[in-house]
Amino acid sequence: MRLRLRNPDRDVDVTAGRTVREILDELGINADAVLVIPAGNEDRQLAGELSDGVLPAEIYAEAR
Repeated sequence: MRLRLRNPDRDVDVTAGRTVREILDELGINADAVLVIPAGNEDRQLAGELSDGVLPAEIYAEAR
């Protein structure tokens, strides 16, 4: 899966099949300090609300 990070702007590839919190922990990012927004999110649910759920491989998300 691809994750877009801000400040500085960059894209990183991360292993899918993990929770948002696990991915952010691996990147050294405080999960409580960012919003993770899945691209093409028709129901407008933030990935941060799914921190215990597993993200699929095909998702592109942005952390702000």
